[in-house]
Amino acid sequence: MRILHGYTRERQGEVEVNVGRRGELYMEPMGVKPEEYPPVEEFFLEPGGVHEAGRVNLIGVVVEKSPVSTFMRRDGQEGRVMRMRLSDLKGGEVTLVLWDDRVEDVGEVEVGTRLKIVEGRARRRVDGRIEVHISKSTWVEVVEEGVEITTLSRRRKIGEIRAGMRDINLLARVVGIGRIRTFERRDGSEGRVASLLLQDDSGSVRLSLWDDDVDLVERVREGDTIYVERAYAREGLGGLSLSLGSGGRVAINPELGETLPMIRRRDVTKIEDLREGMGDVTVEGKVVEEPSLREVTTRRGETVKVASFIIDDGTGEARVSVWRELAEKVEGLPLGVKVRIENCYVRPSYTETKEVTSGTFTKIRIEDEA
Repeated sequence: MRILHGYTRERQGEVEVNVGRRGELYMEPMGVKPEEYPPVEEFFLEPGGVHEAGRVNLIGVVVEKSPVSTFMRRDGQEGRVMRMRLSDLKGGEVTLVLWDDRVEDVGEVEVGTRLKIVEGRARRRVDGRIEVHISKSTWVEVVEEGVEITTLSRRRKIGEIRAGMRDINLLARVVGIGRIRTFERRDGSEGRVASLLLQDDSGSVRLSLWDDDVDLVERVREGDTIYVERAYAREGLGGLSLSLGSGGRVAINPELGETLPMIRRRDVTKIEDLREGMGDVTVEGKVVEEPSLREVTTRRGETVKVASFIIDDGTGEARVSVWRELAEKVEGLPLGVKVRIENCYVRPSYTETKEVTSGTFTKIRIEDEA
């Protein structure tokens, strides 16, 4: 297309070209070499590539549809809204939001339909996630129907998971294995629970296993790849965690035709940068106060050992509290020994000294001696 005598103007922070009375449009003008221009596909993003607010062109497959919701506007008119999940079938997804008349003419497409979307409006939600809104000016074209959708093609990255999400599939490495605990249910029966710490190139998350699923921790090893299917996410005292939903399952070292990066050594957080509530952090420093051990009784009535000592990394000091086997490991550590505490948590401190404590997946590495 060639445009003559067009003019530009700014609209909603973006520049657009307008063709007025003096303007002319030429379709397939002579003397133009198509090979000198980029292919049309370069002007479209995949769902996993939408990261900023603004106008966006997309190509993706509908993998999920929500029911239509109605609401009342301030002027008393009834409005309608519907949401769809659009996927690139490689793990990237984005939510489409349809309004009013677009609910009818776009909302009728079936799951498995590949859509081409021109001039959608990407907006950032209050929780930071991006949605693409389909308005009157958005052009939507059906490119293909009946696209096969598998659970593997819909897997997520750990960094994309938010509390409240369901039917989560992910591929990750095991970087921590928790011990099996038993507990008594309200009906008097005994239950079991254990956790795995999972990691991919976007972050880490805890997977909680209950009752019969707990046997998995005896078969898995650190460094194994696991594929988690149909999990759900929730926020608890220990932060975000996953649990298996109805029909959920875990496969160890599945044959998927791809490999994950090996476990990376965790970045160290400076003590001066520690903030209350931070979790899954790694700190290191030299022992400046020798460990003191004592026994305490937990709320479950269990008597365990706890050790407390102070480390200094040059930016500040932190009091470290470790429990059970870790307390025995640090017993007798002399001053000047350098230690590394991985996967610990920052707890409230009532003094100027920062405080960290061990959790299910905490490890202590004694690196050298002064």
